[in-house]
Amino acid sequence: MYLVYVDESGDTGLVKSPTRYFILSALIVHESNWNKFIDDIIEFRKRLRDNYKFKLREEIHAAEFFQTSKKYDHLYTCNMKS
Repeated sequence: MYLVYVDESGDTGLVKSPTRYFILSALIVHESNWNKFIDDIIEFRKRLRDNYKFKLREEIHAAEFFQTSKKYDHLYTCNMKS
């Protein structure tokens, strides 16, 4: 069995769309790889927390990096570790 996560961004632009873009993406993981995959995701989120002060369960939205939002201003002052 495969596990599938599908996400979208933007809108279809059919009626008075605020954007010209609609993006649909998917992540597909076979059930035999699920435990390794989730462990890798947790480790990645821990590195984001330790290096960039993101909360473990915080949603990260790319648009907020490009807008006037101050949500990610702390990234410019935190200790950038590799």
